[in-house]
Amino acid sequence: TFLAHRKSGTPGGGAPMRLKISLFWTRNAQHEAVSSGLIQKARDLLKANQNRFNLDVRPDRTILPIDKTQNDTDPESCGSGDFVEVQRLAEQSAVFSPDRIPVIFYESEYVLGPHGEVREPNSHGCGYQPSPGKGFAMINSRKVAADQVTLLHEIGHGAGLEHRFGIRANIMSYGPGRTEFADDQLKVLGGCFFCSK
Repeated sequence: TFLAHRKSGTPGGGAPMRLKISLFWTRNAQHEAVSSGLIQKARDLLKANQNRFNLDVRPDRTILPIDKTQNDTDPESCGSGDFVEVQRLAEQSAVFSPDRIPVIFYESEYVLGPHGEVREPNSHGCGYQPSPGKGFAMINSRKVAADQVTLLHEIGHGAGLEHRFGIRANIMSYGPGRTEFADDQLKVLGGCFFCSK
């Protein structure tokens, strides 16, 4: 299962550093079917990128007491009222730990198009750092990227990484074929608040 802890070594012989995450779901997203695949893909990509990191998933399934869907029509939605409310609930939960990044699975609103059809969600998710030593990764359970890199991309934002569109294979870009972190990005991950030995 994705909650199983894996031990492996880095090419230099030492143990990989741990990127520590805690998982949360809004009530509407609690029956999603994407988290296991996203976590496995993140683990595989971290191993393929010099095996410096392992994804340490806290083995709890925490459902946040909120029923409403999230409005992701605002490009800055991660810092909007709906999302901040969900993030606050995660911080107030019994399993919250300040040395782990909260990864919150939510369901975006169903928005109707001009002919009454349900439109595709705008966003796969979002991640950001509202202040140093604090970050969030939000995953839209209705729409993840086809390459399954959404979780690792949003965790990257939560660590302070920005988009890097100049290199299509970069995990912090958009589009298919994202498989790589640059050395400077790996350094940022190694210094982020949710990384430990």
